[in-house]
Amino acid sequence: MQQILDTNLLKDIYPATFDFGWGWYIIIFIILLSFIFLLTWYTHARKKNFYRRIALAELVSYKPLLAVNNISIVKINKILKFTAIHAYNSALATRKKQKHKNSTNPSALVGKHWIAYLDKHCFGQDKPFTNSLMHLLTETIYKPTSTANIEEIQHLYNLSFKWIKKHKC
Repeated sequence: MQQILDTNLLKDIYPATFDFGWGWYIIIFIILLSFIFLLTWYTHARKKNFYRRIALAELVSYKPLLAVNNISIVKINKILKFTAIHAYNSALATRKKQKHKNSTNPSALVGKHWIAYLDKHCFGQDKPFTNSLMHLLTETIYKPTSTANIEEIQHLYNLSFKWIKKHKC
């Protein structure tokens, strides 16, 4: 029994060292490289969409103002314009070498041209701003008293929220 518990015999049966082969080093290197790539991609995506997160947070903070017609419409329009300008500028920065002949700077757009820009860069619906909300963003903004009802403003809020999340520039 004493011989079975002898540690020298156990060392002979189970050696304490494990030798990594070249294959294990290559696998560990590939895993580390993949992790670095994914981390870089994730941080780039977060930076790229930072303006969206700011706009969505600001839009959510204005939700209690929906009952005050003109203030909420003006603020929603301001957030949409902020988002469009930042999306346009980031698209210009990423495509410096390409010429932007068909691209329109949203900071100079007003009225029907602004609505057409929102519809053009929308997320698949058939001109949602032109069909239902054009009068809110073109006429109601400039009037001291608004004739818009709360349902229209809520619809504008929801559509703006979706546009900020899903627009493509």
